[in-house]
Amino acid sequence: MKVGILSYHFPPEPAFIPGSLAEELAARGHEVRVLTGFPDYPGGQAYPGWRQRWRHETHNERLSVRRVPRYVADGGASTRARLASYLSFAGSAALVARRFLAGIDVLYVFQLPATSFAAASVPRLIGRVPTVLHVQDVLPEDAPPGDERWTARIGSAMTRAFRAADRIAVTAP
Repeated sequence: MKVGILSYHFPPEPAFIPGSLAEELAARGHEVRVLTGFPDYPGGQAYPGWRQRWRHETHNERLSVRRVPRYVADGGASTRARLASYLSFAGSAALVARRFLAGIDVLYVFQLPATSFAAASVPRLIGRVPTVLHVQDVLPEDAPPGDERWTARIGSAMTRAFRAADRIAVTAP
């Protein structure tokens, strides 16, 4: 089976669920393609030795990881800076998704609020494939109190992603 994984974070960041899933699926003989950003979590800065660029792809036997550039907002960033980071990831992922994820049999989306914008657009771009949406947070924890526009934007993107998903997995009730 050819499995696509869309995740805002991926190892070497502490992104245990998408990283472990990708490794286990590849170990079981599936072809796995991961579309993610460059590592910057939790410090909000690109990891030492990493440089954002468009054509960054790594491969091993059955696992391919395509990293796309995104605006890096540090941990104490403003709401606008975080939103810019999320939107830049969504835009970058959308630009490469059709080609990189072509021919997959299923798409797994590890959805944090940051991935919501990409999750709402990528499945439409790659064609109709079954999509599993793994929801980590329902409400954006980092929205400043009283910022309804931020909450509305994330909420709208999350709702579109929920409606488009074939299956939804949750971490807790």
